[in-house]
Amino acid sequence: MIVDLTFLQEATDGNKELIQQLVDLFREQVDEFRGEMEDSLAENDAERLRKVAHKAKGSISALGMMDVRASLQEMEDVCIGYNGGSLKEELGEKVESFLRDIRQALSELDEYLAS
Repeated sequence: MIVDLTFLQEATDGNKELIQQLVDLFREQVDEFRGEMEDSLAENDAERLRKVAHKAKGSISALGMMDVRASLQEMEDVCIGYNGGSLKEELGEKVESFLRDIRQALSELDEYLAS
């Protein structure tokens, strides 16, 4: 499981309406995160990638995805110490992993909300 449902339930007092609102907001942000990350890699722009990883950490944390948050922190750290070269080679797989995790998380959240 990508999403810590126990964390999410405790943070929202089990309020499914609030959880739905958080998920809806997150779903809107996912396209932004994806586009920004892909563009950052294509343009070899470490500072832009760092900023979007930092922003994504907040949304990820609110939904209890701590392993994904740790991965974003690693991405952010690499960007801070970036010395040149191919950002896509260095972080392309991490970005792809993040995007897979997000798809899985949304699936988990939709299943939880449907129950």
